[in-house]
Amino acid sequence: MPELPEVETIRRALEAVRGERILSVDVRSPAMIRGMDPDEFRLAVEGERIEEVSRRGKYLLFGLGSASTLVCHLMMAGRLLLQAPGAGYPPHTHVVLALSGGEELVYQDLRHFGGFRLIPPGGRLPPGLAAMGPEPFDPSLTPVRFFRMLHSRRGKVKGILLDQRFVAGLGNIYVDESLFAARIHPETPTDRIGREDAERLLSSIRSVLQRAISHRGTTFGTYRDVNGRPGENAPALSVFRREGKPCPRCETPIVKLRVVGRGTHICPTCQPKPRRRRTSRRPSSSLTDPKTRPKRISSACGRTARSRARST
Repeated sequence: MPELPEVETIRRALEAVRGERILSVDVRSPAMIRGMDPDEFRLAVEGERIEEVSRRGKYLLFGLGSASTLVCHLMMAGRLLLQAPGAGYPPHTHVVLALSGGEELVYQDLRHFGGFRLIPPGGRLPPGLAAMGPEPFDPSLTPVRFFRMLHSRRGKVKGILLDQRFVAGLGNIYVDESLFAARIHPETPTDRIGREDAERLLSSIRSVLQRAISHRGTTFGTYRDVNGRPGENAPALSVFRREGKPCPRCETPIVKLRVVGRGTHICPTCQPKPRRRRTSRRPSSSLTDPKTRPKRISSACGRTARSRARST
């Protein structure tokens, strides 16, 4: 799935269509239009001017002149291509927007998981978008706030970072890379991450994402930018999909684990597994305090008591 750097790369390229009008909409796969009849969608979008192209987490947002918002989520294998008319459409083309600048914005999706949703002015956002956590680069996301957020949740740190309600835009690639950069094992419980570790982790997340954006994202499968070019960040990865290769820090072979159901790559030396907390088994005070400890009855006394009971 394209993560924050890939979606941000696409957003920056789509700045070129800001100010253009959507002349026509060709919906070839109705299932790619969410929450609205495709004909209704077409009539609502045609003629609109693209006033803004923004990003929230892994979502692309097109602000339209009517104050409506056209939301696009690429999901697992969605792609947006900007091409000249008559260039021919690639396989699995589902939606085509003809623009006043003379180009077409083509939505292609091999797995049919992504698509578009039109949010009218004042309309309700999709649940995944409405409940999204802060952006990693948000200035209000300070180290202190990030530390408190971690300690407000319970679970393994990798699972928490993958939750879009916690921080927006992170996925499997960049969570693995950030945890490696911060020297934190992905199974570390969030309540055992100290203030310094939290600050280092937040800094690592930002630096890892920024580097990936500067390389136009990471391509392992279907991801391409709007011009059809793959991302160039794969050689800069330290651990992700590098199992068996030497750690760039200590040369220990990278290993692949399964954490929260996801393939996870770590250096076992740089990211030692957290030790289990010892549970102290202290005896009850009533058993250790001589004043409250129950008196034992000797076996002889017990036999005497039983013989007396029988005689009576």
